[in-house]
Amino acid sequence: ANDRFPDPNVCNLFHVCVSRGDQTFDQPFLCPFSTVFRVVDQNTMYCDKKTETDCIDKAFYRSTDQGDMD
Repeated sequence: ANDRFPDPNVCNLFHVCVSRGDQTFDQPFLCPFSTVFRVVDQNTMYCDKKTETDCIDKAFYRSTDQGDMD
């Protein structure tokens, strides 16, 4: 089962489901600066260089320190 999911609103943010005991938690992760979370198929997902066509319908966080978004 896949435990990684792209964020519906931010293209360089993804979520990992983490189980602890009988509970499951959503742990968000931010891709490294200037990369986006790319989904190729259900088993292939990774942070990759941002292209001009990425993030058209989603926000892109520029900095984790300042919370800036495009």
